[in-house]
Parts: sequence; structure tokens; C-alpha cells
Amino acid sequence: MSYNVIAYQVDAEKVKAVWGSKDQQFLDRFLSKYRDEIAGQEEELDVKGYAACMANIINGTSIDEDDEDNFIYGYLYEMLCQEFGEMVRHDDFLDIMEDVTPSNHKAFIPIPKNDDWPEFYSVPLEELESGRQVFLGSDEPYTKETSYIETVNFIFDTAVQNHKALVFFGY
Repeated sequence: MSYNVIAYQVDAEKVKAVWGSKDQQFLDRFLSKYRDEIAGQEEELDVKGYAACMANIINGTSIDEDDEDNFIYGYLYEMLCQEFGEMVRHDDFLDIMEDVTPSNHKAFIPIPKNDDWPEFYSVPLEELESGRQVFLGSDEPYTKETSYIETVNFIFDTAVQNHKALVFFGY
């Protein structure tokens, strides 16, 4: 269950290209660029292993669904969305992503599901219109409110205009 949803418009092909690229230079640049964010999350979450998990992504290593630290991949996925996209600034519109999406763990790369945050739901460029209908087609009463509809349309229209995919993260 999420309490805040963030949307990124991203170049999904660039995100996908990271998986199994074995690009050590990208890995080094990425870990350097996001060093402070990674250190803060490792301290806050009392875990280590972001670098090893990112290396698994770069190397295309099969990831154990039962690993207790598999939630790290969701945070790294968000950093990849920051790297190859930008946040779509929007009003708060959705508290519980599972109210409207069929899955809380849909990514452009094969990262494991987790039982914790972040939740993520990715919509490929070619599926933006059907993705919009997923968000607008819920039976939840608040999804019929004008402010919700306008925000969903703004987010999807922004991605369509910029020819970008969307990724939603729920915290």
C-alpha cells in the first residue's frame, strides 16, 4: 500500500539497455553520481548492498525473489528512471496504487517483486493510451473526481507529447 505516488517520464529503451550491458564505466559513473542518495538510503534502511545489486543489474544476473534485500532493486530502478528521464510534477492524486493498477511491480527490467516499498508500475510508450485507461478505469470513487482525472490526463499527456514511457513509484 502506498501513500504517495511519483511519476517519471523516461526513455524506456535506455533503462532496458542497462540490463546485462556489462558496462563497468556506466556502473562506476552511476554509483558515483548517486553516491549520496545511496549512502542515505543504506543508512536509513540499515542495509548495505546497493553497489552489488546495481552490479547484478549491469551484469544481467538472475536475482533471487526470496532475497530479503530485494527491495533495493526498486530503489535502484527509481534511480535509473531519474538517470534516463525526469519527474513529472503533478498534484497528489493517488494514495494507493493497487486501487487502480493490476500489479504493483511492473518494470522494464527483470527485477524482483518485493513485499515492501517502493511499488512501481511501468507503462511503455506504445501502451500509454491503454495505461491511461488503467488509471481512469478503476471503480474507486475518488478516481471519478475531476482533480484525479485532470492529474492523470496531465501526466499521460506530458509523456505522449515528449514521446516517453511512464513509471509510477508508490511510497
